[in-house]
Amino acid sequence: MLFKHPNLLWALLLLLIPIFIHLFQLRRFKKTPFTNVKILKKVEAQSRKSHSLKKWLLLFTRLLLLTALIVAFAQPFIPGKTALKSNEIVIYLDNSLSTQAKMGTATLLENMVQGILKSIPEEEVFTLFTNDKIFKEVRIGDIKNDLLALPYSNNQLQLKEINLKAKTFFSEVEGTRKDLVLISDFQKTINSPTIDSIPDINRHLVKLTPESLVNISIDTVFINSYSSDNLELKSILSSNTELDNTRFPFITEKD
Repeated sequence: MLFKHPNLLWALLLLLIPIFIHLFQLRRFKKTPFTNVKILKKVEAQSRKSHSLKKWLLLFTRLLLLTALIVAFAQPFIPGKTALKSNEIVIYLDNSLSTQAKMGTATLLENMVQGILKSIPEEEVFTLFTNDKIFKEVRIGDIKNDLLALPYSNNQLQLKEINLKAKTFFSEVEGTRKDLVLISDFQKTINSPTIDSIPDINRHLVKLTPESLVNISIDTVFINSYSSDNLELKSILSSNTELDNTRFPFITEKD
């Protein structure tokens, strides 16, 4: 059994107070002249014995109630099979170009970074890697500035590559809990159904979705007309939303 607030168990020292009061309680007896008391000796002995027993029962009851109250505030619980195992955490943070999409007032990547900064305890040791950077066995305070200034990468690791790379960061020690956290928008390039799990590693997927997703691709680019001063290019774009015709100026230099 474990306790959520084990420091409160120090309050059990308060149990010494009623014990001391019981053991060192002093009573003053007042003598009263009386006639022959031979008849009352047997009754008096029984009365004192009964009174002493009641006092001990009262003491134990008070101690039991106080103990139960302290233990209740300490919040005991029975841990699971993996609760006492040491924990290894590896985090993949997707910083590909697709994470530039807006989510609220910030980009997806900025929201991912803020989520990491808020959720990881300062004393937790973990490994974090992106598409082009590795921060091995660090604490959140060590890489906070690096995460806030993390640039976007034109490289995108495939899911199989992420899993294989993450496995190299976990130790081979048996009996440890291994957690792999993937934080991404999970575009088609990373969301591969062929690798569903990694043996002996618990994988957690954290998906962030932009408010509006616009995908634009260039199908064709050709020279429409050119002269000694101007070069006009035309392109055919495809998108999942309607696009307006847009002109982009190009400046060329003659040799």
